[in-house]
Amino acid sequence: MAAELPDAGSLNVRAGVDEHSSELGDLLPDTRFSPEEHVVEGVLREDIGLALERLLSEREREFVWAYFGFGSGQRATLEAIGQQSGLSRERVRQVIAGALAKLRADPVVAAYGSLLSDG
Repeated sequence: MAAELPDAGSLNVRAGVDEHSSELGDLLPDTRFSPEEHVVEGVLREDIGLALERLLSEREREFVWAYFGFGSGQRATLEAIGQQSGLSRERVRQVIAGALAKLRADPVVAAYGSLLSDG
């Protein structure tokens, strides 16, 4: 014997009895968007961008930016970055590894890393 499901209701039903009462759907929280997460993400993006500029050379920034797909969302391969810059795939990997080591050693970036890993 299968359990019966309750009848589905409409979110457009008035929660009160008068015409000025809110609809049920207006009383439920919208969990699709979190203003707090949006602000934190923006601050994080800005601080990481500033750290990249402060700590890395232009070439290191370009390689890290391309490799992790910042901006475009499309990650570039070591091979593609190497072809574009006239360097070997291995040399590009070394430059990115050195850049990441610089970033990890920075206290500001390290603080964000611990915040992100604890969450």
